[in-house]
Amino acid sequence: LTTFNTRPVLNLSSERTDYPTQKPEGLLELLITVASKEGDVVMDCFMGSGTTALVTQKLGRNYIGIELNPDYIKMAERRLAQEVLL
Repeated sequence: LTTFNTRPVLNLSSERTDYPTQKPEGLLELLITVASKEGDVVMDCFMGSGTTALVTQKLGRNYIGIELNPDYIKMAERRLAQEVLL
């Protein structure tokens, strides 16, 4: 049985991006794991800081992300690029 950390992203969390409605990676990991399988495509119509795309990528899924705010697009791009480098 896998344990998912679904606690809120608090100020001192290493996940924190300062996006106002950021969701915990563990919560998205749970939802994506339950609702899809490896290789599936997950679509996030309000991408924000890119948490869904980041978790989707880690779980071996593909993603489509849509975001209108250029600042949040840059934030998501940085997060995703950093994950690829790890």
